[in-house]
Amino acid sequence: MSRIRAGIALAFVLVLGAHEPYAQEKKQELVAPWISIDASLQLRFDWTVASDRAGNRIKQLFIEHGDLEFGLHGTDWLTLRAHIAAGAVRPPLPGRNAWFRGFGMYMEELFVEAHIDEASFRIGKLNPTFAVAHNEKFLRGMGAVGLNVAYELTEMLGFGMILRPDLTRYGLGKHAFAVHLFSVDTTFLNHSIITTPGSTDTSFSRLGNRRLADGGLANTNRPDSVALALAGRGFDVLPNLGYALGFRLLRASPAGLAAGSETRDETGYSVAIDYRFATTAWGAETRVLPLAEWVHLRNPGGNPGVTNYLTLGVGLEHGPWALWLSGTLRDTTAVPGSADVRDRLFAVSLDRDLTDWLKLGIGYRYQRVNRVDDHIFGLRLWVQDYIEIALR
Repeated sequence: MSRIRAGIALAFVLVLGAHEPYAQEKKQELVAPWISIDASLQLRFDWTVASDRAGNRIKQLFIEHGDLEFGLHGTDWLTLRAHIAAGAVRPPLPGRNAWFRGFGMYMEELFVEAHIDEASFRIGKLNPTFAVAHNEKFLRGMGAVGLNVAYELTEMLGFGMILRPDLTRYGLGKHAFAVHLFSVDTTFLNHSIITTPGSTDTSFSRLGNRRLADGGLANTNRPDSVALALAGRGFDVLPNLGYALGFRLLRASPAGLAAGSETRDETGYSVAIDYRFATTAWGAETRVLPLAEWVHLRNPGGNPGVTNYLTLGVGLEHGPWALWLSGTLRDTTAVPGSADVRDRLFAVSLDRDLTDWLKLGIGYRYQRVNRVDDHIFGLRLWVQDYIEIALR
């Protein structure tokens, strides 16, 4: 079975690669109806060369962040969006090398979006906006988001509104304000294929058939959890400055409250800034991309305590080369009956664009999670493409 999964995973890579020669078609001016396809995939090889825990010292080859995002633009204002994700839904076994272990595919998003002037409305299965440093399009170092993905919001059923006021004529830049109401997806859309972990399995990184009885924050079967986000840039006084603010309230599930695995709702706050500029200090132009984000979670996981994340990073892009340095500190405190836990992750990676759609990278990260130190070297092959297809 593992060979079959590995074969399917490699086929997924080849299918993405087969579309790449059409990358130059992506800037067409199309009239509805038309289809957009945004494809990206990371093929990663990680080698844990040193660890305090012998079972962590393994090699693994896996697909990370395999995404196919489709948009069916029926009119100039109405779009159906589908986001198919592929990757590991099971972690590797302790002490055993892993080659595409737990590869699965599933529908991460499927929603209808309507645009009216500076507003858009969406309903369906979607990823509510809360913070940014969990996203490798924002923090692009290899493995740099390893801790931050814990506060990412994905695969929620609900609806939302995004307002995009353009205040450039007042010197105040462009902004986006998003509101989402949601609950965890427990429908057939949650099902994963190829590998489908269940709640009774001993190890999984994503449930393949989630139900209300499984519990977990926001698993209430009604849209009573909320996420708010405000982001913008382009101020006349600081044209290179960007910011992002977020708030969320995740309701405890009835099943978790009944079982005692959750005792209260979780609230969270996020603040992020970045300042993008260019310099010629090293001859040719180099883009410098510093960023910082702080996330505060009260009652993380639905139980008493406080978790704070602080992420700092900087990217240097020089021609086809990109160097990324970043660090994340995660402190969990005030948990009754438990000692404070201070996790950390530091990552450095060097990427090179081989073509317009393909890049190769090498990286190293040090992480301390639950008082276990790991040193990991990695390689990644990153495929990206965007195409548009006219339907008339």
